[in-house]
Amino acid sequence: MKRTLVMILSAAMLFTSGCAGRPAPAEEAPSVTETPVPTPDPEEALRLEEEKRAAAYTDAEALFEAGDYENAAAAFEALGDYSDSAERAEEARTAHREASLNAEAYAAAEALLAEGDSAHAAMAFGALGDFSDARERSFALWADIAERCVLAAGEHHSVGLRADGTVAAAGMNFEGQCSVEDWTDIIAVSAGNMHTVGLRSDGTVVAVGNDHYGQCGVDGWTDIVAIAAGGTQTLGLRADGTVAALGADYDLSEWNDLVSVAAGVGFTLGLKADGTVVTAGSNKVGQLDVGGWKDIVAVAAGWNHSVGLKADGTVVAAGYDKVGLCDVRSWRKIKAIAAGEITTLGRKADGTLAATGENLHGQFRVVGNGSLVAIASGEFHTLAMKSDGTVVASGMNVYGQCDVKGWKNMMLPK
Repeated sequence: MKRTLVMILSAAMLFTSGCAGRPAPAEEAPSVTETPVPTPDPEEALRLEEEKRAAAYTDAEALFEAGDYENAAAAFEALGDYSDSAERAEEARTAHREASLNAEAYAAAEALLAEGDSAHAAMAFGALGDFSDARERSFALWADIAERCVLAAGEHHSVGLRADGTVAAAGMNFEGQCSVEDWTDIIAVSAGNMHTVGLRSDGTVVAVGNDHYGQCGVDGWTDIVAIAAGGTQTLGLRADGTVAALGADYDLSEWNDLVSVAAGVGFTLGLKADGTVVTAGSNKVGQLDVGGWKDIVAVAAGWNHSVGLKADGTVVAAGYDKVGLCDVRSWRKIKAIAAGEITTLGRKADGTLAATGENLHGQFRVVGNGSLVAIASGEFHTLAMKSDGTVVASGMNVYGQCDVKGWKNMMLPK
């Protein structure tokens, strides 16, 4: 029995030893299937590149439209020879340079304004056109500079603005040019040869008198900020700097950036926001030869001559000069100007009158000289307003155009 047990144990040990020494069968490695690398499609690559560059071009255009010219130039340059990128890059660089110069000019205009030089500031802003808010600032300054037109003299009639917005008139009324008694809410007046124009506070216009050339057809005018009448024409300056015109045989529709207008007999003057002057119409005697004028703050048109007031108080003139109408070179410290058929007038800073031309009817003999705040010149007569609001007149009085002693409560120019 004992022997049998020993034999069994020996056999078990042999079996265990044999199992421990036998190597385990090797496992088979899983098979690996290689994915083939796709061959690039040249056409697809080109399409993707084209889309990428097109998107970059659009982004560059957006920068340009936003006024970010410096970054727009860099973006266009990065596109190399794509489309017109090289040309657009140069365009952006040019725009960047101009914007930088405009910014400097804008700062200079602000400096002029800070120094109290409103006239030159208005011109400096005006010269910048659409840059930033330059145009709006220029127009606002010009509105403060311009004097309200409270007196007007036609060929043989006189007109004055009362403080309550009604209008006084005297003189020839053959064509109804003095029929203004029902006018109300008027803030400015002007007179042509035989018609009268009034600007209402709501920007509309009224007119009476001779209408043979349609000069009184102003019923549809709106948004008007200033008026001028002369000869057989009527002008209205709109708030946007453009001009409405009647009675003229020339086109003013292309005029813009204007701050004042003046109408002569057969010609028109426009004062631009940059202090230069544009003209249209007859130049028979050189009345349109104003190309060299600059720093102008007011214009006036006579029958055949043009007058400009400069920011420094001096005066320039062009046109018919046989009777000394343009002899203004020595004038100084002038604050306002007026032009008639044979006279040129200037109101000095001290309230006195400067005058040149013909004085055949005594139109230069203005009572109250020394306290004048407004002037107007007709064919052969002169109107003037004194600082107390009274109006005086001198010159030919055949039609009663100088009978203004009864005018009361007149509007003073601002």
